[in-house]
Amino acid sequence: MKTIFNRNVLYGALIALAAASCSDDKTDSNDNRVAIRVSAVAQTQTKAVNNVWNEGDVIGISMIDPQNGAIISPYANYDYVTNGDGNFSPAQASKIIYFPVDGKGVSFKAYYPYKATTPESQVLPVSVKDQTSQADIDLMTAEHLSGTSIDDPNVKLHFYHRLAKVFVDLTTDETGLIDLKGCKLTVNGLKTTASYDLLNEKLTADDASTAAIDIPIHDGQGEAIWLPRAAGEGVTFEVTTADGGTYTARMDADLELKAGYKHTFHIRLKSTPITVSATIEEWVEGPERKTDVIRLVTGLNDSKGFEPNDTLRLYLKDGSQSDFGYTSTYTYGADGSWSTPVPTYWESIVSDPAPFRGATVMAKKLNETQMDDILVSKDVDVAQYTDINLEMQHAGSRVIIELQSTDGTFSADDLKNATVVLPDYLNTASLNLENGAFVPGSTKADITPEDGIAIFPPQTIANGGLIAQITINGRTYDVKADEPDGFEFKAGVSNKLIMDMHKSEIKMSAVITDWSEETHEFQDVRIDTAILKDNGGDLKDGDELIIFSGNETGRTQKGDHFTYNAGTNQWTYSDAQHPLYWEDIPVTDDIYGFIERPAVSNTPGSNQSADYIITPNPVENGGGVTNTALHLEMQHAVAKVIVILKSKTYSLSDLKGASVVLPQYITGGSMDKGVYVPGNTKADITLDKLAEVVAKGYVVDSTYLQAQDIAANSTVVKLDINGRVYEAKKNEVIKYEAGKATTLILNIEKTGIAVSASVNPWDVKPAVEWNDALFFTVKDPTSSGFEDGDDLKVYKVNSSSNVTEGNTYSYESGKITSTTPWYRDDFSNGDKISAVFPNAPEVANGSNTMPWTTAGGNDHSQDVLVATDGIIKDNDTEVALTFKHVLSKVTVNIIAGEGFSTTELEGCTVSLNDLIINGTINVATGLAVANAGGTKGDISTTKLATPNTVAGKDVAASYETFILPQTVEVVGKKTLITVELNGKTYEAEIETTQEFEGGQHYVYHITLSKTGLELHATVAGWGDGDEGEITIE
Repeated sequence: MKTIFNRNVLYGALIALAAASCSDDKTDSNDNRVAIRVSAVAQTQTKAVNNVWNEGDVIGISMIDPQNGAIISPYANYDYVTNGDGNFSPAQASKIIYFPVDGKGVSFKAYYPYKATTPESQVLPVSVKDQTSQADIDLMTAEHLSGTSIDDPNVKLHFYHRLAKVFVDLTTDETGLIDLKGCKLTVNGLKTTASYDLLNEKLTADDASTAAIDIPIHDGQGEAIWLPRAAGEGVTFEVTTADGGTYTARMDADLELKAGYKHTFHIRLKSTPITVSATIEEWVEGPERKTDVIRLVTGLNDSKGFEPNDTLRLYLKDGSQSDFGYTSTYTYGADGSWSTPVPTYWESIVSDPAPFRGATVMAKKLNETQMDDILVSKDVDVAQYTDINLEMQHAGSRVIIELQSTDGTFSADDLKNATVVLPDYLNTASLNLENGAFVPGSTKADITPEDGIAIFPPQTIANGGLIAQITINGRTYDVKADEPDGFEFKAGVSNKLIMDMHKSEIKMSAVITDWSEETHEFQDVRIDTAILKDNGGDLKDGDELIIFSGNETGRTQKGDHFTYNAGTNQWTYSDAQHPLYWEDIPVTDDIYGFIERPAVSNTPGSNQSADYIITPNPVENGGGVTNTALHLEMQHAVAKVIVILKSKTYSLSDLKGASVVLPQYITGGSMDKGVYVPGNTKADITLDKLAEVVAKGYVVDSTYLQAQDIAANSTVVKLDINGRVYEAKKNEVIKYEAGKATTLILNIEKTGIAVSASVNPWDVKPAVEWNDALFFTVKDPTSSGFEDGDDLKVYKVNSSSNVTEGNTYSYESGKITSTTPWYRDDFSNGDKISAVFPNAPEVANGSNTMPWTTAGGNDHSQDVLVATDGIIKDNDTEVALTFKHVLSKVTVNIIAGEGFSTTELEGCTVSLNDLIINGTINVATGLAVANAGGTKGDISTTKLATPNTVAGKDVAASYETFILPQTVEVVGKKTLITVELNGKTYEAEIETTQEFEGGQHYVYHITLSKTGLELHATVAGWGDGDEGEITIE
């Protein structure tokens, strides 16, 4: 910046000299104008570079009309320069700002660093993307302190920083493994451009300008100037060391970057132990933030097959080491992670990638004749700062012995008591603790299986050698290897030996299964060998066989074709007059055979394959010297898939009309002169010949297709039934193999809507009693739900809160089911469901209310329960309903007073008087409403088998009933409850209006005395009220 403006200092000196020659320091010697004199002070937090103005620093200054805030022409963005003393003079002789000669007051706007051109609006562009020159981006604007007219020409300006200053201090942990030399620091998540309105002193950031900012680092320290920023998420520091290591820290979300403030961040880099996922500690609050940052480690997979407290020895071959060396032992924790008391740090490892090996003794040997179950991983090269994922493998071989006798010559007890020996096997091995290598032993001995299982070193039993010896009832039977190359026991392979014992001989079959095997079984359609000498297998009448001769690089067709006649079981050449002779086939050629059967469907666009049948191994041409007959062993070159659709909820007609697609399968296979050439085009294969098998209750179709694997969790079959699409997926690979038929059985069901329900208990309010100003609480039994056999009515409710359809569900043993259930497929997300008990009377479609008449008493069928919160949710077939009591429940406790015993009062009958008995229940809102002006009558109660318990009272009998919510208006007095006893009537009167609300339980204590009757009543939940008495005469 200094080199740009030093050439202007001379102009400033000349102008200053001219000003000094004025006679009164106010007027110019030529035109009576007075030039402004500028001095400026920087903000106390100092400029970006230092704490004083530098020689050659230039500011931009404009004269402002204080009346309207507009720039006074032509004084817009004039450049003034300082020699470092804080006083500024014009940088150009042609650009001097003069005060108005009429003495009018003015103001000034100034900014730094100066830009030669600015827009007329004086809105300055701001960018902090490039941090290489702090001075060029340290935006400051000035407050005008003094100097407003020719009478006050000394213009004083106070500059303030409008951006935020940042200082970063990098340090490392005590391990000394991290080198900061040559490191780079990048900050992500900050906006980098803005505009500053100089006239209105307003900074506006560009929301779309978020980008990475590189901060130059020298000796572990760096400085930057950023746009001010409100507190929020998303800002991270990323330190990259010279060796490529990346360390990341996140700035606290509550930290605000303030304009004119300096923010200091202390970032401490910590060494990273291997096999441990990284965590990044948040910035702590305060003017200086201290944060430990761990280098990010990626790629840690889940551990499988291990139990807590299992151990694993880890080995490393680093740098110039010729072999692996032991590092530390890790222990598997209950949380699925490995830990070690002596970690190894990536910063101490030279190699990249670094070779690792793991080893452990998974289980001790089953008995003294066997070896330990030793696991050794594949050697794996691990990139620096990624987690080590070891694939552990069994180093030994395992055998499982199974004895059977299919012809029944040996009994189950014979087989159970038999002894099995693996004679003269290698049976010892160990783990080299120094380098983690598996070391087979050289000792041989007889191995005794434990519960039919044995583990031993890998080895091969030579042809004719003993695999096993079985002793039954004192007689020993030998099982020998009959494979030409011997019977091989491989590392990591479990060999299942099935010994079929017969008293005349021993038959043995071997099934080899990997220890981590997961079996997916499909129906296997086998094609038997078709030998022309003895035709058979999968031959079909009319098959046409074409002969080619040649080799892998080229073949030619010989003659026309042969046709198979199933009736005669013979092949006939197509041209009887010109038979095909051996002499027509060169002796050096191999012979190929080919049969093509049409696709199941030839519908255009179905992409089905024909059934190509080939000779997988061409026949060596003997020239007919020993036999002029040609014997071909043939097999299908393609696979076959059979798709069966079953359903309990869709009809066979629905299934037959389904669209069945094998989506994006590999297609395009073809024949090239007797050799099958696989295709590579992906397309949908359509099965369009679905046929009903009524007797078995399903529909079926099939197709031929190119052999291929369908990846796990991919769509195997896509179905469209009545416009509803179903995708069939498997969590394992589906293998379509040449010459094999795979059967896919799809059980398609509509998804039933499951209903669960709970009943909110009555809100039992504390009993308030008018009896000598005492208050008591009654603990009343609450409803616990439904009873077996209850029928509920469930309704679909539309957006207008009206019923569109109803269905009956029944409660039994905690389950709510229907003989005609609704299905999830018939609903959309967000559909509303309401339900009501009892199920009658019903709500008509288009309405939302049902009539209700109070019958009196507390029978379970009179307790109306309504649920209004049923919602159909995405991928959820269960609708949870919360039922609420909508009527009011009333309990009357008869208490023996003076002159009465409890036995005398047991014969009381109790009724509620002059209440509205008819109304409506709204199933959309769950509200019960008594009809205005409805029929009034007396409501009977039901006597409880056991009286309620009321503290301090002698309760003779208790009565309950349900009533419609309503308001009982009282003018003077009103009889609410009538008690009949021995032909006498006792009336309980109230003097105030009584509110009965839905879902509330109202308790009344009535004390009968020889001298009168006292009524004590409270509405639970109202709390303590005024005392009062009711006397019945």
